[in-house]
Amino acid sequence: MIHITDKIFINENKIKYTAIKSSGPGGQNINKVSTAIILQYDLKDSTYPEWLIDRIKTNFKKRLSKKEVLTIKTNLYKSQIKNKKKSLNILIDIFIFASNKPKIRKKTLIPLKSKRKRSLLKKKNSVKKFLRKSPNFND
Repeated sequence: MIHITDKIFINENKIKYTAIKSSGPGGQNINKVSTAIILQYDLKDSTYPEWLIDRIKTNFKKRLSKKEVLTIKTNLYKSQIKNKKKSLNILIDIFIFASNKPKIRKKTLIPLKSKRKRSLLKKKNSVKKFLRKSPNFND
């Protein structure tokens, strides 16, 4: 079990790793060894809160299949072990991001002092622009 918060954790027994041939670094070794990793984690059969699954669905919908399986493909390294660790770290980062609820912004009133200051600046600017006009001699 990998603990994200007090109540949210990742069950390591549900993680499925699949090794595939990589398209990344490795030279001619790419054609022989399966170094890329596909990590699959099933969210459907889990006991996660509904809000957590909704946040994962909205923020990581490209990584989520229709059957609610989170899929992460990693081929950054030449080593299968390093790619496995990297994909697990990405999974942990996804859960950490989804478990942090965004703070709700509270609307605040504009202070009276700043309202007055703004109106004074507007009046000064209007007077300044009025004085820039050329005089009208027709009156």
